[in-house]
Amino acid sequence: MLDLKEYSWLVSFPMAGCSLGTVLIFPLGGLLGTTVGWRSIFYTTGGFNLALAVAWWLLVFDRPETHPRISPRERDYILASQKESGGREEVGRTPWRAILTSGPVWGVIIPHWAGNWGTYQIQTLLPTYLSDILGLDLFSNGCFTALPYLVQAVVSAGCWCGRRRTDRCDDTRGGGLIFR
Repeated sequence: MLDLKEYSWLVSFPMAGCSLGTVLIFPLGGLLGTTVGWRSIFYTTGGFNLALAVAWWLLVFDRPETHPRISPRERDYILASQKESGGREEVGRTPWRAILTSGPVWGVIIPHWAGNWGTYQIQTLLPTYLSDILGLDLFSNGCFTALPYLVQAVVSAGCWCGRRRTDRCDDTRGGGLIFR
C-alpha cells in the first residue's frame, strides 16, 4: 500500500534510478574490465543485486500496519491518505478484445516499445561504435556511453520536484519550466 499523494515521486524515483544505474555501470564496467578482467563486471553487479535483494527482503513490508520501524504518526498518515476500500470485490472476466482494440492502449504501447528499442540500440551499439570507429579505450567508452543516461537521470529527477511544485518547481522564471 502506498501514499496516493506521493505517486509522482514513487514513479520518478525508480525511473531515475534505472538511468543512474546505467550511468554508474558503464564507467565502472570499463574500469573493472580494464583493471581486473571482464568476469569481475558480472561478479560485481551480481553481488550488488544480491545485496539489494536481501536488503529489500529485510526492510520492505506489504502494509504499514505490519512495518516494525515506522512511527504511529507515519502509519496514521499513510493509512489516512489511502483510498477507502470496501474489501475485495468479485472481478469479472478481463475484456481483452476491448483492451486490444483500444486506441489509447496502442497509443501507450507503441511509444513505449519505440522508447525501449531506442534505449537498447544505444546500450548495445554506442559502445561498439565508440570502440571500433572512434578507437576509445574501455574506460573512456564506458564514460561516453553513460552520458545519454546521465541526461535522462537529470530529467527524470525533475519529476521529484513535481511532488513539491508549490515549493521550488512552480517557478516560471527559471528552470522550473523544464521539470513540468
